[in-house]
Amino acid sequence: MDSHDETCRQSPESRILFHQYSDEHNCPFNYRTAARDAIAKANPVVKTKKLDKI
Repeated sequence: MDSHDETCRQSPESRILFHQYSDEHNCPFNYRTAARDAIAKANPVVKTKKLDKI
């Protein structure tokens, strides 16, 4: 794939020509939320009791 011919994450069927960065073509895709969700999904929260009950 040519570096100037990439798909947008918001709508993969649309082609972006000559715009590598999301801010150059006003992409509405929220990278921060997507990264936060991916990290949360890959690392589930593990909770245990801190002290044993007697």
